[in-house]
Amino acid sequence: MQVLVSQIWNAIIISMYREHLLSIDHVQKLLYHQVDTPDGRRSLRAPPFFVAQTDKGFKGSFFPPGSEAERRISFFAQSLTTALPEALPVDAMPTFTPHYNEKVCHPPFFLFPRNIS
Repeated sequence: MQVLVSQIWNAIIISMYREHLLSIDHVQKLLYHQVDTPDGRRSLRAPPFFVAQTDKGFKGSFFPPGSEAERRISFFAQSLTTALPEALPVDAMPTFTPHYNEKVCHPPFFLFPRNIS
């Protein structure tokens, strides 16, 4: 699971770099990196950005102050913590019905497309 999360996170950060919202120094502080463990295996190291969120004594500049990159990451992080309501069962989901007895008409070529070879 951590591999998938790291791939998505790195893709977001790299896309902001490509849009010139982040410098290479900021990118290096925000990416997950693969590191070798003492037993010779590869492991993922979380960016210092995540450490800074839990340790109030940690100081670091991860984004240019007041930047679009900071706004995007803040919005993304906030969306991850938003509680989602329970999904309705299918039979309880609202359905679309035309209003005022309106007729829904589709032309025949839309309903029965011809195969053009």
